[in-house]
Amino acid sequence: MHTGVVKGLLAVGVLAALVLVGAPTASAADSTGAAPSIFAGHDEDLVGAGWAACPSPITWSVDVSSLDSTTAQVQIQHLAWAFDQWSRASGLEFAFAGRTRMSFDERSFTLRARSGERAPERHIAISYLPQREYRTLNDTIVGMASPSLVWRDRREITSATAVFSRDYAVDASSRESRALLLHELGHALGLGHSEDAGHVMHEIVQTRTSLTAADIAGVQSLVTSCSAGTATTTTLS
Repeated sequence: MHTGVVKGLLAVGVLAALVLVGAPTASAADSTGAAPSIFAGHDEDLVGAGWAACPSPITWSVDVSSLDSTTAQVQIQHLAWAFDQWSRASGLEFAFAGRTRMSFDERSFTLRARSGERAPERHIAISYLPQREYRTLNDTIVGMASPSLVWRDRREITSATAVFSRDYAVDASSRESRALLLHELGHALGLGHSEDAGHVMHEIVQTRTSLTAADIAGVQSLVTSCSAGTATTTTLS
């Protein structure tokens, strides 16, 4: 198995940011108005890459060590809710793998377990970070997510990273938190930004907590069939 590193693809993380204020920037969308692939304009060979609908669920773990116990529990509940919305829309299954302390590498936009354990495939790593300690997040950008490992030969995403502002999580309402998580997990599943302000995947923050027909059509178009065998992987960094 050959692993190829795509240089400079950290720009995908910028594409995946949820913007709180300011004017929207142009992004490609299909004729239905659905969000395009997150790789559009960055790596055309990976446009349309998504997660495979395999019998084994996609697992997710979260580092909530920066949050107080009450906020941590609420955020985990919101995450479980958001994953359920995308599961209903896509047919993909998700399973919570627990709380894990992680270290965030801003340069490669990756989360790694502090224990040194290697993250499993078909996994989404999530962390809440103090804004003051990272340039990735600020008062405008409060969440970012992106695929981090893809089987290039079959355009199958096998891991993703999502980070959220600890400060925003503390102050946001339940509706605001859910809207943010729903949007960013869409990026983790391979969706880019929609040009339609009424969609969950629009880049300007909304309080929409229900997926539109276009959001659903977008994620369904990315789901791949489960396949076995060797393939070429691409690590996004």
